[in-house]
Amino acid sequence: FISGGLDKKLRLWNITDGRVKDWAQCPEVITSTRFTPDGNYVVAGQLRGQVYLYEADGLKYFTQIACRNRSGKNRKGKKVTGISFLREVDGKSERSEEHHPSFAERLNETGRSVAN
Repeated sequence: FISGGLDKKLRLWNITDGRVKDWAQCPEVITSTRFTPDGNYVVAGQLRGQVYLYEADGLKYFTQIACRNRSGKNRKGKKVTGISFLREVDGKSERSEEHHPSFAERLNETGRSVAN
């Protein structure tokens, strides 16, 4: 289970123990959290439109994405209220016997650089 909140801490919980397994300090208030479909990353949406990705194992920072308008009234950002992922890529359905690209591979396929 993953959680985040007003204290800007992203927490990975051990459900059976009822304790925090790992945590990471985020720069802004966390408004939404989710695991990537492959379970390898944790995503934290923040108050001013930033989305941070952390490796699920140890909550090590991976990259960030600005999800706010570059101009207009929301250019300073608007909180991220939900995170979802596509289940289909390029019109092809994924099958268990096919190679499933990781989230990082898909991000790199877009030609955008990944910040470390």
